[in-house]
Amino acid sequence: MRNELHSKQRLKRRKKAAVFKILSFIFIVIGLGAGLYSIPRYSEITIKNIEVSGNQIVSQSEIEDAVRQELQGNKYFFFPKKNIFWYSEDQIKKTLLSLDPHISLAIVSFKNFQTIEVSITERFPQSLWCGVFYQKAETESLIENCYFIDKTGFIYAKAPTFSGNPFVRYYGGIASSTTSVIGAQLIQSMAFKSATLLIVKMKKDNFPVSDFVISADSLVEVYLEKGGKLILTLDQDFEKEFENFKTLVNSKNFKGKDLEGNIHFNYVDLRFGNKLFYKL
Repeated sequence: MRNELHSKQRLKRRKKAAVFKILSFIFIVIGLGAGLYSIPRYSEITIKNIEVSGNQIVSQSEIEDAVRQELQGNKYFFFPKKNIFWYSEDQIKKTLLSLDPHISLAIVSFKNFQTIEVSITERFPQSLWCGVFYQKAETESLIENCYFIDKTGFIYAKAPTFSGNPFVRYYGGIASSTTSVIGAQLIQSMAFKSATLLIVKMKKDNFPVSDFVISADSLVEVYLEKGGKLILTLDQDFEKEFENFKTLVNSKNFKGKDLEGNIHFNYVDLRFGNKLFYKL
């Protein structure tokens, strides 16, 4: 009888111990869950401030709104994107680069546990793209409907109509069927760099360029401010061909030079290596 009583008491204690373990486990899980949920949302590690620098054209509020929109919601369905340890630098950069074509570079970095810094680099105009087909500008006014091009050959914004001739004008280069000019690449970046170097050298040697025309078959016509043009192809070594051009116009046999030493010609064709053809 006594043994039976002890057995019932042991069984009762075991049940209590089992219930205690289960309840303890449940409380631990609830506590861990609450901690995992609340800790990432602590105010001390939540992004509240966005410091923007480097922008001149794109407004600060536009940039801040785009970043804050990217910080909305959760990552992996649980961790808040505005947590300083979980925000995505790459995704914010991608969002900013697609925000406005003026933005060429965006750098996102940690400043403190509630602040991130956004540094913007904007494009600046180096030249103009004025259409698929060449149109000679009238005297001091530019052709309307031109677009700014940055140093890489990227077309990024509509340009106003200028007086004078502040920029070299490009024509052609992109397909006439292109639906959106803004955001298009005029020509391959390295080819555009070569074209830019040619234009700089020509200006330095007193042959300033007004228009740079690229045809569908990669034919290039470089129009000079003083009149005349050079004919090349896009795949040629521009620097080498310009040296050939200078050798031609400085030679005694060149007939396009007047008594004062001024050079006049209709065109010089540089497409055939050392064999140069020209028309006065």
